[in-house]
Amino acid sequence: MIVEQGILTSDGQFESYIDYFFQRIVEHLEDTYGSCIEDIISAPGIVEIIVNKRSKIVINQHIPMKQIWYASPLSGASHFKASEGEWVSTQDHDKKFINLLQEELSVLLNQSVKVPNVS
Repeated sequence: MIVEQGILTSDGQFESYIDYFFQRIVEHLEDTYGSCIEDIISAPGIVEIIVNKRSKIVINQHIPMKQIWYASPLSGASHFKASEGEWVSTQDHDKKFINLLQEELSVLLNQSVKVPNVS
């Protein structure tokens, strides 16, 4: 499933895609880094990655803007929109969602983390 601007036009398409996208991320993190991550809480449209008692990354869908919203103790809040097959920051078009997630989990877990881009 490839993300392209304009393909996820209806709320239903966006929600279905985000559920798929988030579930792939959760499955990968649990399978690959589950012993290092304290907990991953997933519900439709939201994922909380609890690294430890003080560090949590929250990823959620924002349906009206068709964006992914991201919050972490390292970078604060970021918003991402679909663009050319990737989720890019609405503030800094060089910042990609998957790259930020990998970088910040690598810092928080003190090891190299790779997350496949399943868009």
